[in-house]
Amino acid sequence: MDIKAFLTIETFIMFFFLAPFYIVFFFMIVANRHARNERRLTRELHLMAAEEEVRQYTIRRGEEKEREEKRAREQTLLQEAARRATQVNHDSDDDEGGLHIYYKHTRVAPFAPPNSPESGRKRN
Repeated sequence: MDIKAFLTIETFIMFFFLAPFYIVFFFMIVANRHARNERRLTRELHLMAAEEEVRQYTIRRGEEKEREEKRAREQTLLQEAARRATQVNHDSDDDEGGLHIYYKHTRVAPFAPPNSPESGRKRN
């Protein structure tokens, strides 16, 4: 048996003995790459979720601020309307140019509905 044949057979046997280790090593490399990619994708997904949460919070906060401002404006308008309603202006002229003068005995009862007999009658 010459040396070339011996080396060929030895190489062949060594290859088949070491083939499982090569395969395992190859799959370890592939699994490592997959795990790294999965960690990267998970991190990106968490970042995207956090950004979306911040965006939703900002939108919600803006809407709450808008509602609060609207409520404050309405409250101010109501207070102004109530102030104007309670303010008595004795100097204002009506459409016919006369002065509004209300006497206690000529004023209509404030609790009477408009079409009740009490509403058109003057009290003594």
